[in-house]
Amino acid sequence: MKKKLLIVTFCMVLLISLVCVSMSGAANILVDDSHLYIEETTNYVLGIPVKCTGAQLKSNFDFSITDIADDLAVGTGLSIKAGGTNLTVVVLGDVNGDGILTSTDYMQVKRHFSNMIDLQGAALRAADVTNDGAILSTDYLKIKRTFSGTEDIYAGMRINPGFNVTAKV
Repeated sequence: MKKKLLIVTFCMVLLISLVCVSMSGAANILVDDSHLYIEETTNYVLGIPVKCTGAQLKSNFDFSITDIADDLAVGTGLSIKAGGTNLTVVVLGDVNGDGILTSTDYMQVKRHFSNMIDLQGAALRAADVTNDGAILSTDYLKIKRTFSGTEDIYAGMRINPGFNVTAKV
């Protein structure tokens, strides 16, 4: 009887452990001091500034990522896998996915809110720099001003280790 009770108890503890691990979500695959975050509904990795390198991105995860080269810029739409979780990179303002902020990015945002094109997925999320769920002229202006140097949508945004590496693009 005691043996059966011990087996049942062990099985329950194992089951509870598995449920807790599966419910922990994608956010737990980041290192503790990472400034990135993962949108659980979309598995978008957010908080990445332009010109972030593969090495900088990798240093934020507790799991090995082999999908990207260390010295290349990370752009919006890049698919990575960490800890068995499929993730999509979103670089704020990088609508075209090249990892840098260019006039192409702000023009695509302008065309989207003017109903000339329809941004979707990670590109749509990257265009929403005001984080209000809508792509408006304010998003366009913030991206354009950041490109021209009169505003900085990346102010206060950090990535481990310190963001001071120039990426190859």
